[in-house]
Amino acid sequence: MQTCQLLRLQFLLSTPFDHQPIAVPAVPTARSVIEEITPRQSELSRVDEVGLLLKHLPAACDEAKQLQHDAQFASRYYRARLNRGTQLQLKHAMHIAAVSDPAEVQQWARSRLHPISDPFQCQ
Repeated sequence: MQTCQLLRLQFLLSTPFDHQPIAVPAVPTARSVIEEITPRQSELSRVDEVGLLLKHLPAACDEAKQLQHDAQFASRYYRARLNRGTQLQLKHAMHIAAVSDPAEVQQWARSRLHPISDPFQCQ
């Protein structure tokens, strides 16, 4: 009976990312950067193509490097936030497991209810 009660309580605990959209920038590959710089139908000579790459590639690489940095920062942030949220969930679960009155558990659960948002739908 207690196992069922604990399983039921797990559904009442929200995840750390329920209320915040996650937006991690996508880092372009080297091939996609080069394809953006050079024209699709190569009517240019190889010398002109290399000239285009030498002209536009450093700025494109700097932009990709900045996106990579932003993605790493976002990854570290969300990983740390997940860790803090998981620890908080464990603390709440231990508190609820220690409470013996079902009415108090229901009151705690109702106070914790939030509207569910889609974490993958960025605004």
